[in-house]
This record gives sequence, structure tokens and C-alpha cells, in this order.
Amino acid sequence: MHGGKAYCGFGIGYCERRQRMNSEIANRINRWILSFGLDNRFAIWGCSDFAVQLIDRYRKYIRIEYVVDNDKKIQGTYFEGLRVLSPEELCFDKGIKIIISNMYMGTRVKISNQLDEMGFVENVDYTYGEIVFSVFNWLLFHKIASQYVEIPITTFCSLNCKNCTAYTPYVEKHHHLPFDKIAEETDLYFNVIDYAGRFRILGGEPFLYPELGWYLEYIGKKYRNRIGELCVVTNGTIPVQSQWMSLIKQYDVTLFVSNYAQTGHRLASPEKYKKLLHILDAENVRYYFPENQKWLDLGKPEKKALSDTELKDRFSDCRHYCRSIVQGNLFMCATWAFATIGGIYKDDWSRFVGEEILDLRVLKQKDPEERFAELFRFDIEMSTQNGYLDFCQYCQGFGSKNTHFVPVGEQM
Repeated sequence: MHGGKAYCGFGIGYCERRQRMNSEIANRINRWILSFGLDNRFAIWGCSDFAVQLIDRYRKYIRIEYVVDNDKKIQGTYFEGLRVLSPEELCFDKGIKIIISNMYMGTRVKISNQLDEMGFVENVDYTYGEIVFSVFNWLLFHKIASQYVEIPITTFCSLNCKNCTAYTPYVEKHHHLPFDKIAEETDLYFNVIDYAGRFRILGGEPFLYPELGWYLEYIGKKYRNRIGELCVVTNGTIPVQSQWMSLIKQYDVTLFVSNYAQTGHRLASPEKYKKLLHILDAENVRYYFPENQKWLDLGKPEKKALSDTELKDRFSDCRHYCRSIVQGNLFMCATWAFATIGGIYKDDWSRFVGEEILDLRVLKQKDPEERFAELFRFDIEMSTQNGYLDFCQYCQGFGSKNTHFVPVGEQM
């Protein structure tokens, strides 16, 4: 550990810039750096998709020595060239700093509790991947980075899932978002953010969007070198046109194919999925196809009478890392964004802009140091004035306390 002056010699003027940041946020960032500076030895907990991003982006700059996972089937194997160890083996390496790569809060709470029981201390011995992603990008490259963002382009869908987190069955009037507006909002985002670890295009069903090809080419040409994984989320029921396939390959687009085969819907048969995956394999397209999915019931998007204490507890338990670009704003909560697009959320959400929602146009006017500090508060700390989001009154949350799992893709 180099101490309080750890990174003044980086050549990117970190200590000088820090003085111009919000002092409270800067102090919190600095305290984190004192525990998890670049000169430490690190282990990644979880063989997740995000772990791949962390390893690929930072292995040249920090000592990532191994990966840890609870899955006994992969212990002793290699992940991204790193040995996968059991959690018990961590006890013999007390000097290691642990990065939890899992983004789902329910899993994350279990891992942090496990580490606590093993004698490791949060914010001293272990931390979270999105903090590493943000702060190390700033320290190493003077770049403002966010691990995840998504942009909805349509509310139309080929399915009508009862527990859809985009609230498809409750949308009053389905519509495609105008291409010029989506392009403008994409520009706004990348005027504020230098690098997105994962940028997801979704709906509804994106392959129903008539101008999808135009948008793939637009974002591919302008921003592909500033995106780790460019992804289209699809339910796999719409055939991939040849023009789309060409652009998917040209711009290295990943498909996340949701597996709804168990619904029995005629468009989502096992045979259709098998045919689609065969085509993607033949075209050498990267894809995810989860064999086992779990869905939580978020409840109907109706306002509930909850106390401040209940709302704070719900938000603290959820803290779902899922940012969405909507109408030139960055929503902290994707379900809130979907409810806004679908006309389901009736309240005036504009009164929350600047705190629970960020106006990208306003953020663009700030200098990089102010933007980094503001985005750290919003994107990483998820700090709000009330200690919760207004939409917490409508949603049961993705946290560990919501144990109401429901059938995947059950149709209305």
C-alpha cells in the first residue's frame, strides 16, 4: 500500500482533479482506493459474464491471481486462463482483495454473508465489480465508465408474458420509438459516458423494430469501440433477417436469447430454438441461451401504501444494477423506465430528475470531474435523497426478500 498519496504520480492528475470534485464523494472514493488500490493482489468471485469483462479489461494493469466460485463442478478448472478455487482456499490467502462479480443482489448478499462468516470485511477485504470498473477506468484511463446500460426501442412484443418486467401486458398503447430519437439519446449517453461495459438493445421484442438495421449500423459505426459487449435481447421467436445477421457479425453483436420453450407457446417451441441456435453457431455469432431461468413476480405496477421505512428497506434489498436510457434521461431503475415508456407510471417523473433520474443534457454541461463524481453517486452508490426511488411504491423488487418465483414466460 502506497498510502494517502498513492496515485498522485499517475500523470492523469488524479489528486488535483479530486480537489475539484464533490468533497464527500471524493473522500469516499479515496478511502476505497486506500483499501483496493492498483498495487494489490486480487481474486474475482464468480465465473460470471461480468467477470470476463473485468479480467479482459484490467489484467494488464492489476494482479488478478485466481477466480473463486461456489460451484464444485468448476473448481480446479480454468476460467479466462485463471485457476478456479473453492471459497475455503481463500482462508489461506488473507492478503488477497476480493472482487464480487455477481450483479444480482440476491446472490450478492449470499456471497457477502459467506465472506463475512469467513472473516473477511466489506470495503476492507472485499468489494464489488462495478466499483472496480468505474474507479479503475478513471484512475488508469481518465475515462468515465459504466458497467451496464440498456435502451428500449419498442414496446411491441410477439409474446404477452404475465410477469414481464417490461410490463408488456399493461402497456396502454404499443409503439416503436422513433429512430431519430433513439439515435439522439444514444449520442447524449456517449457524450456523458466514455465507455459502457455492456450496452443492451431491447424491447418488447427488438426484432419487431422496423429500423433495427439502421440502429445497429448507427451505433456500430459511431460507438462500437466504446462498448465492451453490444447486445440485443430477444425472445428468439422472430427469424433473424439476413441484413440483420450481416450487421450482427460486422459489429460483433451478442444475442441474449431468452428461453421460453417451457411455456408451450407455438412461437417458442424447443424445435424453433434448436434451429435458431444452429444458425447462430453456423454464422459464428456469440449468444447466451440460459437453460435454466428464474423469474420473480414484481407485482402489478400499482401504487402501494408503504411507509418510508418499508420503502428504504425494499430499495436497500433490491438495488438492481440496471440503468436505462429514456427520453434523454438515465433511469436508475429499468422497471421504472419501462413503466414510463409504456404509459403505466402516471405520476410526474420529471420532479425526480437530478436525484433519482439524471438528465443527460444537464450532465453533459459539467466538466469530467463533476460528471465522474455525480455518476459515482448515482450509478455506483445508488444514493438518493429519500433513501429509495419513487417507483419502489409500485414494484416488489429484485432483492433477496422477494422470494415469489413464477413460471418463466407464462402467457396472459
